[in-house]
Amino acid sequence: MNTGKFLYRGCIIGIILILLSTAIVPSAAGATGTNYLVMYIVGSDLESNGNQATGNLADLADSWDPAMGDVLIIYGGAEKTGWDDGVAITNLTLLLEDFADGVIGSDLNLGEIPTQYVLKRMPGADISTPQTMASSLQYAEQYRKAAGLDSAENYLIFWNHGSGYNGYGSNEISGRMLSLEDLRTGLSGAGTTYDIIAFDACLMGSLEVANALYPYGTYLLASEEIVPGEGYDYNAFAALSASPGMSAPELGKTLIAYYLDQPSPAKTLSLVRLSEVPSVVAALNVFGEKLTEILDDPDSLAVLGSVYQDTQGFGSPAGDTAQDMMDIYQFADSIRQQTSEDTELHAAANDLCLVLKNYVVLSGDDGHFSAANGVAIAAPVEGLTSGIPDAVSFDKSGWYTYLSTYMDYAGTTSQPHAAYTTKESARSIQVTDSTGTAWVTANYLYLNTDGQYLIVGDVPLKENWEAVNNSVWKTVPTGLYEEPDWDGSWFVFQNTDGTTVPATLTYKGPAVIDNRSHVIYTIEGNLTRTVHKNTVTAPSILTAVIDMENRSVSALSVTEKPDSIRDTRSNIWGNTTICSGDIFVPALQVYNEEADEIVVTTSPQSVTFGSSPKDALRYTALDVDNCYWMVELADFLDEETFYLKEPGMTAATPKPTQSSPAAVCIFAGVLIAGLLLKRT
Repeated sequence: MNTGKFLYRGCIIGIILILLSTAIVPSAAGATGTNYLVMYIVGSDLESNGNQATGNLADLADSWDPAMGDVLIIYGGAEKTGWDDGVAITNLTLLLEDFADGVIGSDLNLGEIPTQYVLKRMPGADISTPQTMASSLQYAEQYRKAAGLDSAENYLIFWNHGSGYNGYGSNEISGRMLSLEDLRTGLSGAGTTYDIIAFDACLMGSLEVANALYPYGTYLLASEEIVPGEGYDYNAFAALSASPGMSAPELGKTLIAYYLDQPSPAKTLSLVRLSEVPSVVAALNVFGEKLTEILDDPDSLAVLGSVYQDTQGFGSPAGDTAQDMMDIYQFADSIRQQTSEDTELHAAANDLCLVLKNYVVLSGDDGHFSAANGVAIAAPVEGLTSGIPDAVSFDKSGWYTYLSTYMDYAGTTSQPHAAYTTKESARSIQVTDSTGTAWVTANYLYLNTDGQYLIVGDVPLKENWEAVNNSVWKTVPTGLYEEPDWDGSWFVFQNTDGTTVPATLTYKGPAVIDNRSHVIYTIEGNLTRTVHKNTVTAPSILTAVIDMENRSVSALSVTEKPDSIRDTRSNIWGNTTICSGDIFVPALQVYNEEADEIVVTTSPQSVTFGSSPKDALRYTALDVDNCYWMVELADFLDEETFYLKEPGMTAATPKPTQSSPAAVCIFAGVLIAGLLLKRT
């Protein structure tokens, strides 16, 4: 979320002063209008490190016309003066006064925490507990009635880190976060329902979240995916100011449009009808029952493994592989398409697709996904082999039975194997994988002058399928893959002086940009930028959107590399744009043939970007005599990796890879193109 946005704004104080001098702000008791917004802000490191809540509230204050209603802000949970002692509650009028020095929660001139800028302070309260949430929201409801906003549209936005079925709201002071059950408890104590419950937080657009919250709201607005740097665009409320009578669905659609229009890549946001949650869960449980009935069939395991790998996953920071969520509509629709029409499983998949379509009012994404249909659900991951959490059990009915049974089958250790096979003069790769959980890719290798096999890119291999008789499935995977056909051309960086800088491009999946098929790749390394005469260097990830048909880069952006899922809303580089003069040193993946492992080291070369950064990444013909490939099999559940080298691959005499601060040995599994890295 908004990392750096506040930093680069620079003129916030001036904007707020103008607002103070021109706006007629009603008092709490005299507020009128047709809209009431409650912001529940767990500031955490997002506020303490980057003033990100401050930046969003500045945009909100700039966009909200007080004549159309009122705003109540509940905040705390950050290691920052005014945020670090319990919970504070304020309204739009007091927020604007507090904002005069550009800082929320404290007075820079007095060096103390003022009391005149808050309606209520709750010292020692933990904002990430259900008790504090309930009491805070009860106060918000009392305020609404006292302000004469009983009939106003009632909106609630939760702001902070989100973790899907694991919960929301990481308190930097206590280290606590709210589970889904905590959220349910807190909302049940609020004494009201909301026209929209929204999460400006990662991964909260899941069915598990909706199932916990549906009695307390009409609509849920949330993202299936990680929320990137900017978070919501609170300038969207200018549209509400222009049309105060806007309905809740219209506001939800407006927020989606503004959010997707921001420059950060890989965004989803959806609006769903919470009243339809029971119907969706009922259909999901029937679907789970029918899936459970076919799990003792090897063909079924093979098909399911393949479908899982082709289903869009969510929750992976750029460059990482662990993805905990998947698009449930795409999964069900894939099963529907693969099953014979006269089977109960086909009917159950079809019914689930129908209720999901009715459940989703609007789902939007920026084209960086194969599917983002508005509803995510927990995907099978290794952690589920030890037990299915209550948050994803859906009352331990049909879907729980399926997921736990599937993990019993697929979660056992079974190393995939591969070998070459020749049939009718054509050579293929035969993969033996009893559960269908092996992701098969071709790694492109370039043997450089130091005798190192640099991995310059990877490409998924397509598996052959065949028709079967007397089966629930129309076709099943064969385990046969065609060997790579690579002519040695690939994408490398090129400086303005003509020097070539190889890099490792990691495949993240297909995408549709401007109605054209593209592929997403990420490139890790260190980016250096001069900001206000200060040189800043940080581990970063470039995201390249590539038109493979034209062999051209459509877009290239940068984000700071997160240390964990909790850091994914941070981005030191602001709006993700690469600037002219930025210097990038790639992190190179190198295959060590002798040890049969991959290490990561820092490139000795760098690229300096010019006025058109995307043009620095060019499709180039490499020395074909030094180009090789190997097939990588990565089991997304067992975390085992197996390599099959190209026949005739010359024995290299690699120069020892020197460990540097950025060099790290990657054990088998870290490079797994995991279940949902699918990157579809």
